[in-house]
Amino acid sequence: MANAAIGWVLLSGMGLAGLLAADPGFAQVAPGPDAANDPLKAMATVDCLLPGQLRRSGRISYIGPALPVKTTAEQCERRGGEYVAYDRASLETTLRVWQEKADSGDADAQLFVAQAWERGIDRAPDLAKAAAWYAKAARSGSREAKLSLAAMMETGRGMPADPEGALRLYREAMGLTEELVRASQAQAQASQARFELESQKAEADARLAQLSAEIAALKAARAQDARARERLETELAKAQSERDRVDEKLNSLPPSPTRNLSRIATATAGSAPVLSVDGTRFGRYYALVIGVQEYDHIAPLKTSLADADAVAEVLRQRYGFQTTLLRNPDYHTLAGELVKVLANRSPEDNVLIYFAGHGALDGAEGFWLPRDAGPERGSGLPNSLLVSAMGQFGGRTLLVIADSCFGAALAAPREISGPLEFSPQDSTHFLSSKGRYVISAGGETPVVDDGGQGHSVFSAELLRVLRSNDRVLTQRGLAEALRPGVERHSVELNQKQVPQVAPMRDGRGYEGGKFYLVPVGEDSANASLGMEGSGAGAREG
Repeated sequence: MANAAIGWVLLSGMGLAGLLAADPGFAQVAPGPDAANDPLKAMATVDCLLPGQLRRSGRISYIGPALPVKTTAEQCERRGGEYVAYDRASLETTLRVWQEKADSGDADAQLFVAQAWERGIDRAPDLAKAAAWYAKAARSGSREAKLSLAAMMETGRGMPADPEGALRLYREAMGLTEELVRASQAQAQASQARFELESQKAEADARLAQLSAEIAALKAARAQDARARERLETELAKAQSERDRVDEKLNSLPPSPTRNLSRIATATAGSAPVLSVDGTRFGRYYALVIGVQEYDHIAPLKTSLADADAVAEVLRQRYGFQTTLLRNPDYHTLAGELVKVLANRSPEDNVLIYFAGHGALDGAEGFWLPRDAGPERGSGLPNSLLVSAMGQFGGRTLLVIADSCFGAALAAPREISGPLEFSPQDSTHFLSSKGRYVISAGGETPVVDDGGQGHSVFSAELLRVLRSNDRVLTQRGLAEALRPGVERHSVELNQKQVPQVAPMRDGRGYEGGKFYLVPVGEDSANASLGMEGSGAGAREG
């Protein structure tokens, strides 16, 4: 939130950067308290070198080359492998594990090398080398590399910009026809215009309600100020005219492809319902909603609990999520629940993680701060550990929504293209692939905590969109739907805040599958779902 970085630095004296610089080991791994018992750390992905095979040639026995794999530290140890425990953020470490196999033409190894150069890890990224290795991996058959290369090609990162070439490569990676891509682009343009107009309509409705209330108050008080009433009535007529113009523009747009489709939630005992739209199966949806407002050592926030409570409720009631709500969790509670929601997911499962609380940033490393975060070593949850654990997620799509300062530190340094809404003709392509995405409230910047509506600026608009939406939105569609309102309201508070949507950092190019939000309505979802509650602390304000 807005005061997170300030509060952290003042409390710590020398600030987070000084603390981490004083302890290089912590800067690399940044484990939480009592790291040996940290369930999230046990789930983290490492570059593991497994022992080579014992081979025989005639009477000669020899050990074959070590086999590099990405797995958890626990599994690496159990299989007798080798990994570097306190230097995971080193480019040299990653290259040492994967370079030889990449040079031999292995597509996955080439992809990992490309990602290492794109991230830079402990140095500035080398985008030209990243693009070159993505190209090699793409030629070796990696669809993930094709998607990443298309994103770089579209915006000219590491190579000359080539939007048409990027479109062809993206189409090739997803198996899309040119006609389908063109139709999707036209649909996205119409959806974008609709989101902007619907945001304007909501603003106009709020203005109409405010003016009507002021006029009614004057009448009730029998006020004799005719000029004041005349002024308000003139403003009301003008606001109504503006609202009518917005309605006219909205009605002129092509209809949404999913607004009138039939949504079904089919539940089984003890699990989330399977959501379907006119025969298209979207799978099950799970959400972990986290709100941290009261801190043991850091200045409190104002709206995080109200934000989390409301988001959990709308996801459960309107979108059919099986929802776990954490209110003011400490590090171990937060880590444990993250492992629960990520582990043992089936291939059709979808998981949404929402975090509202303090965030911190040290260089390229971002941190979520649980209730017990403080200036002492290891009190925050580093994004690198979070992303690493998410690498073990076995479901179809994963979406993180971060309403915290520096939330975009979880994301790759590029935005995404693709449809804003579900279209039945897209289902074969976008539902058969995995996706890992991050929607951040304001990029790698501080964000506004109290927007004056009992919620943060970002979450107030997120709730408006979720409550009023009657379409099947993608993760990009959700971000674009709330972007206009967040920008307008933050400017009113003298701060420019622009939500961003991007692939998750280290996501292995999982940008083909789309995270679909399927509104099923209160009646169809409520009967089969319950709210799980955990975490510590009572709501304060």
